[in-house]
Amino acid sequence: MVGLDDMASAIKGAQKNIEKIQAEIQQAEAIGESGAGLVKVTINGAYKCLKVVIDESITKSESEDLICAAYNNAVEKIAAIQKEKLGVISNVFQSGFKMPF
Repeated sequence: MVGLDDMASAIKGAQKNIEKIQAEIQQAEAIGESGAGLVKVTINGAYKCLKVVIDESITKSESEDLICAAYNNAVEKIAAIQKEKLGVISNVFQSGFKMPF
């Protein structure tokens, strides 16, 4: 028979794994590009902008739209990283979480 201590231990272990994955996601970086690479935006897993690189050949009015597009591209990449890393956990629960004992 499964004891409460065993269940609590399994839950704590799962929680630690989730916290580890969340920390990895926060540290992840993605570079979004637009205008065939004329604008590049780097963000982290917390969606904070870390760097913007704008090619000198584009005008200010062009750069505004391209910056937005590059940022959105980077957000999509971070979302994909989150889905990949957290998908493992979600698959465990969707498939019927089985205790390890």
